Amino acid sequence: MQWIGKERVLVAISASTLMAIALLPSVPRTPVQAEVPSPGTASVDVAFAAAAQAHASSEPLPAPHHTRPSVTDRTALIVAVAHTPGTTPIPGAIADAENIRTALLGYGFRPQNIEMLIDAQATRGAILGGLDSLAARTSSSGIAVFAIAGHSTSRSFAAFDGTRVSKYEFAAALGRVRGRVWSLFALCHAGAYDLPGTSGPGRVATFSSSASDVTFDGAGGSAFVEAMVVEGMIDQHAASSVEAAYGYARLLLGGTEIMDDGVPGELVLGPTSQPGRSTNRTSNPAAPAPSPGGSDPHGTLPWGKIPLHAAS
Repeated sequence: MQWIGKERVLVAISASTLMAIALLPSVPRTPVQAEVPSPGTASVDVAFAAAAQAHASSEPLPAPHHTRPSVTDRTALIVAVAHTPGTTPIPGAIADAENIRTALLGYGFRPQNIEMLIDAQATRGAILGGLDSLAARTSSSGIAVFAIAGHSTSRSFAAFDGTRVSKYEFAAALGRVRGRVWSLFALCHAGAYDLPGTSGPGRVATFSSSASDVTFDGAGGSAFVEAMVVEGMIDQHAASSVEAAYGYARLLLGGTEIMDDGVPGELVLGPTSQPGRSTNRTSNPAAPAPSPGGSDPHGTLPWGKIPLHAAS
């Protein structure tokens, strides 16, 4: 493997895999339009930044563990908000949540250990309470998964009830989770959430876009989750580890995705037996292949999905 900036990209990819990717059809995807920040958010962020910094200095993150945890040591919190006041609905957020849950079940996570907060359930209080619960439920030898999809600015996430959760609140809460953590942010400006606590020792944090970029969304979910979770994990094109699935998605998308990896070696979520899923693809030899190391300004993707209109 090779480090490129903050991202680890798989370079040992077989010729057959590259050929298969080249044969996949492509359709344009529409970016989710960035939101306008709420007045007064900056001052709130400063307070949360100070709190997160104080927490980081007083309670360092645990060292990574190298043994695969038992089923009871695997926990998850998945948040998806498709409808928030004053914004265009993005039903792909709910599809993302369902796909991530399907992948975790395929890795052996127990249904009762996966908490889902979808739309009306995902108020500010419920999200913060869910993060506290995730910390309480996860042992020091366990693996926790946190995933979130919906509307976001570079400073905060829009909850269902019209309130917001600061990126610093996410970082402070995730910093209290023991064991190893995989987090997935399927948001516009997702890279802005790459803060100590979210990332660091024992954490693998994956982001659908850079801090200054938008995220592409479709009727079947965001481009990033479709590539990493559906294609990489559920369809087992790169299901061996979180890093392998990210590398597969990065090769397909070639955009501004980011991974911040603080786990030595690979983060293995569980056995790679996945249920598989049809993506209704048809062979299209004329379809252009995404560039492994380049950008994709038009959101070209290898799925025959109907693009979702720009949200918000």
